[in-house]
Formats: sequence, C-alpha cells, structure tokens
Amino acid sequence: MSNLTLITPFQLLSLNEVAGQFFTHKATLTMNDCNAVPSATTATVEWNLQNLPLGTAVLGCGVYVQTPFVFSNASIIIGSIQVGDGSAATTYFSSTTAKIQGTGATSAVAAGACYAVNTTVAYPVTTNSQLNVTMNITTGQAFNTATAGEVDIYFRVVNFAQLAYPQSN
Repeated sequence: MSNLTLITPFQLLSLNEVAGQFFTHKATLTMNDCNAVPSATTATVEWNLQNLPLGTAVLGCGVYVQTPFVFSNASIIIGSIQVGDGSAATTYFSSTTAKIQGTGATSAVAAGACYAVNTTVAYPVTTNSQLNVTMNITTGQAFNTATAGEVDIYFRVVNFAQLAYPQSN
C-alpha cells in the first residue's frame, strides 16, 4: 500500500468557519492526489493528513463531495473511503456506501453529497499517531488516471493536553 501526503495541506478552519459548524479541521483529497500515486496498479492508497499528538482526541469526521471522482479508465470503481490513524484505518470513518464517484460508478453521485460521523464519544489518541485517509479501487487498475474529483474531509479535533496545561505566550 502506498503511503503519500496530500498535495493540499491539512488545515485548521477559521473561527468563522468553526463557529457555525461542528468541525475544526479540513483536508481535501483531489484528482491531483490520485494522479500523484506513482504505481500504475495500486488498489489501495493511504494518504497522511496530520500527526496527532498524545493528548488529542477526534470527536467526529465528515466527508463532503465537491466534485465526484471520475477516471479515464471506465472499469475503475472506488470500493471505499476510510479515515483512521495508526491504530486502525477505519477509526473515524469507514464506508463502502459513501459514494464519491461520478461517471463509471455503479451508483454515480452528484456534487454536494455528504456523509458524517458525528459522535459524542471522543476517540483519544493514546500514542503519537498519524491521521490518514485510505481509498480502495478495483484491483489491478491505476489510481493515476483520475480526470476529476475533489472531496473535503472534516474533523473535530481537540487537544486535551493544551486545555489541561495552557501554553503561555
């Protein structure tokens, strides 16, 4: 499995964006990330998003389809998208039913589809860990043939260590 870093960096949402929403951070997965996969026949790719230090917790995850993914090879089907960390690829979001693919998919999705896992249970980070997103496609096909696609992945991340021991300026 490839282990890459997203082209667009993981970002902290502004106070205005956070004020009306549940989420605090966003990562964007685009067709450019798929096209940057070096191997022509990789069925599973994992992209690193952000290091999660000890004392952090993830409270929820959401996926929003800006532009459905499309591949030049019509036989490619996205099997799943997962969001996890070092303990499990599916810790925060796992779905084989979250449709993020347009043309070529068995059930194509339109822009604007969203899937959220909001929870009142915090997933504490017990050791320094890497937040990541994993995508699976048809075995033996090429990830680097994407012609369209952009998915935003939102997180609510809290740093309990910083709350317990505030940093002085």
